[in-house]
Amino acid sequence: MATILKDLMTTEFGRLRLDMTMAETCTALASEPRLLGAVFDDLDRPVTLLSEADLEAFAGTPDKTLAEAVAELPPGILAPSSMRMETFLDGTFVALRLGARGVLVMEDNQMVGALTGAAINDFLPLGKLTRTRGDFVLDGSIITGKLVLYCDEFHHRNELLYFNRRKPPTCQVTTPRVHPIRRK
Repeated sequence: MATILKDLMTTEFGRLRLDMTMAETCTALASEPRLLGAVFDDLDRPVTLLSEADLEAFAGTPDKTLAEAVAELPPGILAPSSMRMETFLDGTFVALRLGARGVLVMEDNQMVGALTGAAINDFLPLGKLTRTRGDFVLDGSIITGKLVLYCDEFHHRNELLYFNRRKPPTCQVTTPRVHPIRRK
């Protein structure tokens, strides 16, 4: 029987908002210890996952908001809960090379869980994480998922079907001008 993401995901994640300061974020995650914090935009769409190491990196900037910090964080990976793990490893898995903390597992356009890096590593055959590829395409269908990048310049959430590390994609916000997604 095939293993699907829903079978491997955790529902133990803290819900964080982009308008929270780092101090508020630390307090929210400390009140109920979690492996991860899921960052949501003002429309309640997931942006990325935040780890304990991320909190430590921002410890010296308690007044910084998650909106400011998220541009420095790895991208989020969206994948449907019904996706087979083998399909994930053959496709969006490559996005983990960009530093993603795990996967935002989706069902009916809502985040229902997170697939941690540890869960992915436990599923991988020995040496699988060391393989490399060049640019990659994320099909965007219900089968393969999407990559979420946050633009620091205009604080906009971008869902991408394709990503090229050497040529940043264009941000979906076109006003006041068309620009590449800017990240710190």
